[in-house]
Amino acid sequence: MAGTAKVYISMVGGDKRQQELLNILDNQHGNQYEIKAYGITSSKLLKNVKFYEKLDNEFLSSDIILLPIPCKDKRGYIPLQNSDEKITVGELLEYCNPKCKVVLGKKDREIEDTARRKGLNIVDVLELEEFAVLNAIPSAEGAIQVALQHRNTVIHNTNCIVLGYGRIGKILANMLKGLGAKVFVEARKSIDLCWIEAMGYEGVHLKDLGKVIGSFDIIFNTVPALILDKKILKNVKKDSLIVDLASYPGGTDFEVAKELGINAVLALGLPGKLYPKTAAQVIWKTLKILMNTR
Repeated sequence: MAGTAKVYISMVGGDKRQQELLNILDNQHGNQYEIKAYGITSSKLLKNVKFYEKLDNEFLSSDIILLPIPCKDKRGYIPLQNSDEKITVGELLEYCNPKCKVVLGKKDREIEDTARRKGLNIVDVLELEEFAVLNAIPSAEGAIQVALQHRNTVIHNTNCIVLGYGRIGKILANMLKGLGAKVFVEARKSIDLCWIEAMGYEGVHLKDLGKVIGSFDIIFNTVPALILDKKILKNVKKDSLIVDLASYPGGTDFEVAKELGINAVLALGLPGKLYPKTAAQVIWKTLKILMNTR
């Protein structure tokens, strides 16, 4: 798909991120892309996007079929805007051309089985390192925004700890340092603790977390495991704030936190909720990487 040949992209459903992505694609220079949209509304007049009222063969005859991230709602259907139609990802895949690339978020076994049977190329962006790194930026910035919304103090000179030193943890710690916070970072691996020290943060090994957790004003968790359990939470200050960014159900025992009077917030999907335009730019950058390298 790389080169000068026109690339046909069909977008199905989504939220504000997909609306913003349509705006981005509509403003692309030249005739390199032809954009089709179904189940997405737009408040702007888009000159280079063709909207469809049904999923027909013409719509699905594209190089890339882009589904929402995640691709299913709570009922198991593709989330569509201004449409009462109920369609599953599996049903849509039945009509896709084996030559196309289906890009989505949060695939499951059923989707994998259908794709394998149909010979389809499925790409889950949530499994791509490029997407994860780019998406960590608005995730980290969103975490700080959530913290500011739940406290009546600035970040500067605040004792903060970031639990976990993965993609989000690295970026979040750097942002907090830039705002003048006193930054501590928890990790288990010795190499991570060395990097934490090299970056100018205070390292905390997981085994020592219970001893120091009571000294922090804001606790940011990025670890997708129960790290803030009852034993740890008993040592947290009552006026501390916990911002949990880990995948549902988070890494905090929220019932215990509530019993102890600790303000704990499960902050999921921040890029799409707070910064849909930035989230759309991340999706577009990831798509371009896919078109050029895979």
